[in-house]
Amino acid sequence: MQFETPPSSTGSDTIPYELFTQLSCSGMVDTYARLIGRKDQLKADKSMLMLSLSAEIKTLQVEIKELKSRLAHRNVVEVTSSISNAFLSNRVKDMLTTVGGLEEENSRLKRKLSVVQVELEEARGDHSRLESKMTGLCQDSFRLKRELFEMQNDKCRLEGELAEMRNDNSRLEAELAEVRSELAEVRNHNSRLEGELSSRMDEMWRQLQELQQSRRS
Repeated sequence: MQFETPPSSTGSDTIPYELFTQLSCSGMVDTYARLIGRKDQLKADKSMLMLSLSAEIKTLQVEIKELKSRLAHRNVVEVTSSISNAFLSNRVKDMLTTVGGLEEENSRLKRKLSVVQVELEEARGDHSRLESKMTGLCQDSFRLKRELFEMQNDKCRLEGELAEMRNDNSRLEAELAEVRSELAEVRNHNSRLEGELSSRMDEMWRQLQELQQSRRS
């Protein structure tokens, strides 16, 4: 499943994002792989046993032909027949014993194969459940990436608004500094006016007292 990669933020900070997808089902996957290997090994063992039996039969046929050829040159038909029959009887008994053992081994392998097939079906069921979980995780990952993309867009927008607010704040601070400077000048002017007013009032008070004294006299 392909996901759209969100663009990187232009800010100095980045949003950490971690998606833990570790599953507790690694044992199921190992069991599935081990069962597949056991099934292939059983098939290979069966093929090797059949090839071995076929090769042994061919070897016996060659030996019989060679024995008949040697005995034919000696013109010992009865001895040849007796020996051949005894030899063939023993070889056939050995072959029957071998075939019986192979049939037992084949039956045992079939039973094992049946067990392996059952385990394989269970492993396939586990595999299907794992695929469903992985699909759910992929969907969650896609949703989280989409939310992260939206958060990064919101972050970029907020950073732009913050930059504008900082510019406005700087402008307001400059205006405030001008107002404070003007206020200081006004306060100085008021202090000077208060001093002049106080001096005039003192002068007027002195003149008033002099006028009152002159009237009394």
